[in-house]
Amino acid sequence: MPRRARLAVTVLFAVNGAAFAAVVPLYPQLQSAEHVSAAGWGAALSGYPVGTLLTGPAAGWVVRRWGSAPALCAGIAALAVLNAAFVVAGDLAWLVAVFLLLGCLDAVIEVAANVQALQVQHRYGRSLLHTCHAAWSVGAITGGVLGAGAAGAALPLRGYLPAVAAAVVAVVVGCRRFLLPERPPRPGPGPTAAAATAVGRSDVELVASRPVGLVAAAGLVAACGTFIEDVPASWGAIYLTELGATAAVAGAAVVAAQTAMAAGRAGGDWLTGRYGPRTVVRGGAVLAAAATGVALAVPAPAITLAAFAVCGLAVAGTIPAAMTRAATVPGQPVAPAVTAVSMMQRGGPLLAPLLIGFIGEHAGLCAALLTVPVVAVTLWAAAGSLAGRPPRSHPAAASAAPDPAGTPPAEAQHPVPPIEGRR
Repeated sequence: MPRRARLAVTVLFAVNGAAFAAVVPLYPQLQSAEHVSAAGWGAALSGYPVGTLLTGPAAGWVVRRWGSAPALCAGIAALAVLNAAFVVAGDLAWLVAVFLLLGCLDAVIEVAANVQALQVQHRYGRSLLHTCHAAWSVGAITGGVLGAGAAGAALPLRGYLPAVAAAVVAVVVGCRRFLLPERPPRPGPGPTAAAATAVGRSDVELVASRPVGLVAAAGLVAACGTFIEDVPASWGAIYLTELGATAAVAGAAVVAAQTAMAAGRAGGDWLTGRYGPRTVVRGGAVLAAAATGVALAVPAPAITLAAFAVCGLAVAGTIPAAMTRAATVPGQPVAPAVTAVSMMQRGGPLLAPLLIGFIGEHAGLCAALLTVPVVAVTLWAAAGSLAGRPPRSHPAAASAAPDPAGTPPAEAQHPVPPIEGRR
């Protein structure tokens, strides 16, 4: 059962990334079909982050109320169907509403996916979350290639988008029965159980009612990682163009960073198991600072492009490490803690464009990119809250080790606690 659950949740991470990215290359076609101006299209796109911010504080409550497996599957299926709603002719208000709902779904999907993956990780007793996030990256790259091919072939939206939605829903239905149910709340009338089962309280209130230093530190780790991750996406092409790079090289900045990030996440579980999340994240912080420093000292397009790739590799493990840390805070309900980290991590891509743009306007983009080493230092400091190197051997770990056939133990003694909430 845990092996099937691991495969199912990994596939769902990949499908979620593909469902999102399969539509992005078609944005110009959608804008033209709806006869929306550039300003109007920008307003429509803003609905997505607004939706995530509106729904984010309640995402953990949804997961606790209905369970991570139903919330994850229903969210991805609804997202795919909503993507198909772009084919319906509408005005600017329709586009804003669709993007707003997509953002609302994304907030719930992110929390549900990480909570379900943490449940599987708990059953195995070792790190698996990096692989799940790597699957999302691979899915996003695959979906982007698929969407670019559809745009290049001028496929009609009325055929392409419903076909993608049908494929996604079919995969979700196939994976649903293999996911793990949440465990019931721990017995006892203590304040933890009472707070965890409280109905109607927001996740922000739940987290605020408990010691939140470790959760906040985990959220800072995630925010710093997404800040560094966003730089190649938002400013990579512009900075490379200033350095004299061709359009093809400049456009490769985000691809290089995302590809390197996917590779880093693919090996992140092994590195975390061997050296511990603290060492992995701190090593990545040093790597990002060093790569950016070299790129700024030697402003050549090839070196800068390589530096963006190194930055993607360096922060590949930050979000999985932060989510795992939040889920292991003693006495802290898992879903609210993961929700808090999810909300904080969104601060990275929200702050990065604003801060770099402001500094770039007044001191130049080269000076603005010095924020990356500063954020990397902050990341190094915040990573002190993460777990250190795991012990080489432990009697409990040995008794919970998989058998030679590779079957994981039914109840490995992993520090991730059971999810408090309704089954």
